[in-house]
Amino acid sequence: MITELWTEIIAFYNQKNRSYHNFEHINNVISELLLTKEKIIDFDGIIFSAFYHDIIYNVNNNNNEELSAIFAEKSLKKLNIKNSQIEQCKKQILATKTHNSLNQDTNYLLDADLSILGKDKEIYSEYMKNIRKEYSTFSDEQFNTGRKKVIQNFINKTHIYKTHFFRKKYEKIAIINLKNEYYELNKSI
Repeated sequence: MITELWTEIIAFYNQKNRSYHNFEHINNVISELLLTKEKIIDFDGIIFSAFYHDIIYNVNNNNNEELSAIFAEKSLKKLNIKNSQIEQCKKQILATKTHNSLNQDTNYLLDADLSILGKDKEIYSEYMKNIRKEYSTFSDEQFNTGRKKVIQNFINKTHIYKTHFFRKKYEKIAIINLKNEYYELNKSI
């Protein structure tokens, strides 16, 4: 059963429509979480959430997180995971929609998910290109308008990252990257 579920996870994240929300993204999230493992209460649970948080991804849908949570629930039940852990996994996946949570473990997941924002200029540039590829069905004007709203939401927050670890590691660079992207989006109109 584990092999079957693992094969399924890989197949979903390797779909052709995924330029950023692919297995490389999941690998990055897991790598970031491993750096904070001792701070996370239920590390196994957070890993389940990491693997399933973007399992369903379609840029034309606004319910990807809800569908991913349902998918995770069905998959984890096959492994006889405790119901309480499955429910927490679903809550964590749903939290990736708004990036709001008061739960410490969830906040580490959310921060790891956004760690790309604080990476160096070259990595961030590649991220921007890959996000644009995923949204290639949208015109430049549509994409730029939506993307600027996303960037403004991040910049307008007191902090992008919820945990001290990620805030210290990525916050300053993330703000610079986001402001630079916003500037570039304004230039291209």
